[in-house]
Amino acid sequence: MKKKILIIITMLIVISFIGFYLYVQRTLVSEVALSKVIGISKLSTPQRINNTNSKYSDDKWRIGWKIENGQIYYLKTTENCSVSMHCNTETIKMLLFNPDIETFKALNDIYAIDKNNVYVENIILKNVDISTFEVIKGYYAKDKERVYYSGDTLADDLHIIKGPTIIKEADPGSFKILPSEYSKDKNHVYVYAKMVKEADADTFISYEGPAKKDKNGSSYVAEDINYKYFYGERIGASSLKIN
Repeated sequence: MKKKILIIITMLIVISFIGFYLYVQRTLVSEVALSKVIGISKLSTPQRINNTNSKYSDDKWRIGWKIENGQIYYLKTTENCSVSMHCNTETIKMLLFNPDIETFKALNDIYAIDKNNVYVENIILKNVDISTFEVIKGYYAKDKERVYYSGDTLADDLHIIKGPTIIKEADPGSFKILPSEYSKDKNHVYVYAKMVKEADADTFISYEGPAKKDKNGSSYVAEDINYKYFYGERIGASSLKIN
């Protein structure tokens, strides 16, 4: 009986080893094939072109733009996870449609501009005033008429809206970014690209770092004179004292 158990354990070890070996070989083949397609190693970072050294986002998945064979591509890393939570990453390359290479300039690792267009990754941002367009920070940018957000945001019906999008009713002249994914202007408060309804813009503040706890144990990251907020949701009465 002990001999049979030992044989079974040995077979399981051998099968596991073979499976691991085949996985490693398949991964290495994929790495080599991908490197040939995009012309770079997945472990290296391509040189950013016309980098203005403005404020970059903290998104580790974005690599940036690269000129290759007279074309401009945007490169980013994606992660795919299986049910067993084993995750693979791969670098994808997206072609920009007919950019002007002579005037093309990366504003950060999300936005770029040439004499004709503004780009979010490889997407042309429509109806932009190019002469006044500027990056505020990270995902946020503006021109004289609008404020833009290029990250994902949550709609009222809880579906994800993929950026880029216009922050409706935002005032470019007074718009500023706050901690914990909030922003505000002279009239309204926003979380990501969504307005926080009835929040008081004059007294609204948000906090850096981990969420705070109120006396009931509820988490909050912002408050105004009336309420505490946790990513756009009212949590309870404010603790602010405004003189």
